[in-house]
Amino acid sequence: MWINEIKFLNFRNQSENKFFFGPNINIIKGKNGIGKTSILEGIYFLSNFKSHRTSMTDNLVAFEQNKCIVSGLFQDTQFKDEITLQIGEMGKIAKINDQKVKRKEIIQKTGVIIFEPGDLNLVKGEPNLRRRYLDDQLNQLYSNYYQVNSEYENVLKKRNNLLKQFQMNLSQNEELLKVLTDKLIEKAARIYQYRHTYIENLNNNIASIYYDITNLKHFNLKYITNPTIEDFTNFKNELNDEFTKIIEQEKEKGVTLIGPHRDDIQFCLENNELKHFGSQGQQRIGIIALKLAEIPIFYKVKGNFPILLLDDIFSELDIEKRNKLLKYIDDSIQIIITTTELNNIDQKLLKKAKIIDLDEVENERI
Repeated sequence: MWINEIKFLNFRNQSENKFFFGPNINIIKGKNGIGKTSILEGIYFLSNFKSHRTSMTDNLVAFEQNKCIVSGLFQDTQFKDEITLQIGEMGKIAKINDQKVKRKEIIQKTGVIIFEPGDLNLVKGEPNLRRRYLDDQLNQLYSNYYQVNSEYENVLKKRNNLLKQFQMNLSQNEELLKVLTDKLIEKAARIYQYRHTYIENLNNNIASIYYDITNLKHFNLKYITNPTIEDFTNFKNELNDEFTKIIEQEKEKGVTLIGPHRDDIQFCLENNELKHFGSQGQQRIGIIALKLAEIPIFYKVKGNFPILLLDDIFSELDIEKRNKLLKYIDDSIQIIITTTELNNIDQKLLKKAKIIDLDEVENERI
């Protein structure tokens, strides 16, 4: 899969611009603040109908404008479609070939893996960031996951509202609580299975990638569930037992205390959590290994490669690590790299790349 072109209208600092990409390696060069990252954000936005940088979609609209539009032409061996997304006074609108669609159809149609400096928060940040990461990846891969996760969130909201009524002595509807708990367990078990399998698949590749780049062994991800699940083939029974144990505590607190909405992932090296014991360099390579490990999973499930977006990745790596990373850049994958300086990038890569020089574009406008 690749993107042929992207058009902007009032998106961030892209007032009215169009950019064309080659099917393999593309390098966007320009000084800081000129709009390199906003181009990658636009591509990510087209694939997920949300930004990877902010949860406030209104922030994507340029200052003093009332709407923004981003459109892109995506292609693989099976399709060639124009995707258009708009944010404005009418809310968010998504279209494929000028036909309105829902967000899940956009997500399933495309596929993007992005690495950017803020991804270090996946290691160092709060658990909700890692849960969001899992959801974003699984939503791209499986339409069923998107549906089940949405249903889980809906049931969870209803159950929490009912538990709040128990807490305030406004309701004692035990029958409804049992119905909602059973529904929650059913959806939770499926989410656990998806997440557990995905992390297992990542671990099949991630240790060897990390070792190849750093010469450090035994890097892996640990899936932390709440409650702790011992038997991943028998989610429902384990969850039912756990909810039975804590139901009175949940009524007292007015909230659902266990379930996949409290999951976490640990990045571990030699059984030590990277968050607490790893250097920033080791953490950064951990994220790079994670992103590279996603690629074969995406191909196996979807039958094509995702678009790989690398935001200023080479400036953070020494020459040896850059060269080791380049081994994983396959000609079958469209890659879009941002950089402030071309001398950060291997000459062999430059010769094969389409260069988009934003500094030259700016000079022409001046």
